[in-house]
Amino acid sequence: EFNSRTPKIYYAEGTDGYNFTFGGISFDENDDAIDSTTFKIADVWHQFTLVGNTLQHYHATSQDGKTFTLYKKEDFKYVMANEIQLEIGTRFYAFDIPSNEFKSFLSTDGYTWKMEDGTRLAFDKNNSLESKYIKDPAVVKLADGTYIMAYVTVIPQ
Repeated sequence: EFNSRTPKIYYAEGTDGYNFTFGGISFDENDDAIDSTTFKIADVWHQFTLVGNTLQHYHATSQDGKTFTLYKKEDFKYVMANEIQLEIGTRFYAFDIPSNEFKSFLSTDGYTWKMEDGTRLAFDKNNSLESKYIKDPAVVKLADGTYIMAYVTVIPQ
């Protein structure tokens, strides 16, 4: 089934962060689950996948982090991209290409998400490093306590 041409979310396992072994199907809902992000809050793994080419997401949960079952379908009006664990809860960064901005959502339990006020980053058409859009933000905390964001854009030539 690994060679299937219909979308499914697969997982692989490894111990060194470099070498991985195929594990199987993690989530398969109506053959339209794509672009997953997975994280753990307390004892529950949460996985968000796009519902095809829409802004809706399948929210699936798991106890083992490998096999997920549908919790519910959610519509955030943004594409959920990446999360980071904070003392105040879990922050999920999201984007929307037409609006060309990054927003964030916060949750303390993984089930209830609230959009935070403000924009985290907005597309700047005058920036020589961004020519069409910004998308797929990922944020990590560095050893010195500061944060860094990486994201996808088109760099003009």
